[in-house]
Amino acid sequence: MNALQTTLKQLRLSGLIQTLDVRLQEAAANRLSHAEFLELIWQDELNVRQQRQIERHTKAADFRSLKPLDDFDWSFNPSVHKKEIYDLATCRFIREAKDVLFLGPPGVGKTHLAQAIGYEAIRQNFHVLYRSIFDLVRDFMKDEAFNQMDKTVRKYLKPDLVIIDDMGLKQLPKHSGEYLLEVIMRRYENRSTIMTSNRPLEEWGKLLCDVPTAGAIIDRFLHHAQVIAITGKSYRVKEAPVVTQENKKSRKSNELASNTSVFEVDIHFSSMYKTVMLTKDLVAASSKPLLLSILAGGESYGYEIIQKVRELSGGQIEWSDGMLYPVLHRLERDGLIDSEWKEADTGRERKYYFISSDGRKALKTERQQWLAVHNTLSKLWKIKPVSI
Repeated sequence: MNALQTTLKQLRLSGLIQTLDVRLQEAAANRLSHAEFLELIWQDELNVRQQRQIERHTKAADFRSLKPLDDFDWSFNPSVHKKEIYDLATCRFIREAKDVLFLGPPGVGKTHLAQAIGYEAIRQNFHVLYRSIFDLVRDFMKDEAFNQMDKTVRKYLKPDLVIIDDMGLKQLPKHSGEYLLEVIMRRYENRSTIMTSNRPLEEWGKLLCDVPTAGAIIDRFLHHAQVIAITGKSYRVKEAPVVTQENKKSRKSNELASNTSVFEVDIHFSSMYKTVMLTKDLVAASSKPLLLSILAGGESYGYEIIQKVRELSGGQIEWSDGMLYPVLHRLERDGLIDSEWKEADTGRERKYYFISSDGRKALKTERQQWLAVHNTLSKLWKIKPVSI
């Protein structure tokens, strides 16, 4: 047996060595054929090698406080859709070279989910790299000083999935936008990227100290990105011992917000005294005519559009950044709206959107279609129809 173990070590079959004694006893007890015995011991070796590979790739990914998806508290934050996250964990988006953006305030689980998806990717034999936005900037600044920029670029281009965390925690140093753009632009439609941000996309220009570069980053990143907006309470303060009256009010507000996902909008019908949740399909379908109608009345920017929707609906419809900006990007790509960076009265750069001639034509068609649906339902519900 010692000679056999020595031979196995020379062949680097350490996984097989660990289970050989047990497998020999099993083969004798169950009178396994030679082929059955060989299948068992080779499978043991493969299992050990696979586990070691996962451990190596996990270490190389350089995660921070990695936790699996099974540890995520789904009941604590209902705004996170379990099915949507587990669909990402299948890594189909990596195979399709698509991107993911997690938006939401600090402490709602963005980093946990991003890293957990990264770990699932490693288990499916993808190479993953985790870096905070500050790590990324430091990597480029350091290697730029030593004229090793190509080495850094290769580091960020090679992995199948790069996770860039903590966008928006604080303002970044000069040239940070250029470094991030280099990564996003080179990975665009070639490799997948996950980003997390606790600030609206509209503020990225200020964070990067470079509005045009921020626009270019957002334009490429959102083209094939799935945006997941998370609302609600922070996991880090849920066990806070002291709860003031003010905190109670804030907590109640957060609990209400946590029940609204990216594609679910609270609509309060005062005459019915209850809350009606729009389905994902209905919210997605109505976003186009709403946006085109608002921009038909004049140019506007992201935050103002969200406020306008809230105002027009009497506070009954709430949009989030995670819902708005992908729709704006799609309409702009389709030529229905245009955009331009301008300096606001406050001196701050903002991206203003305005409807195009094709957009006005599309709006006319949308209006006819939605009024046709409205009038059909009006007849069924015995409500006065509207002239088309």
